[in-house]
Amino acid sequence: MYSDPKHIKKHPYKVSLNDEQRQLIEMAAGVAGEQPSAYLRELAMEKLREMLSGKHNEARAS
Repeated sequence: MYSDPKHIKKHPYKVSLNDEQRQLIEMAAGVAGEQPSAYLRELAMEKLREMLSGKHNEARAS
């Protein structure tokens, strides 16, 4: 299934959401054409990369 075993996602995290949060995520994922879990994973990774690159701290300092 995966040509590179590093791409296998085998470390789940559980996130609890209220009804409004779930609805927002499902709507945004639908607009993006993705499954909600994949959409959340991409959002989280994007935010982490931003924070670790220093962009997050630069924006907060402004």
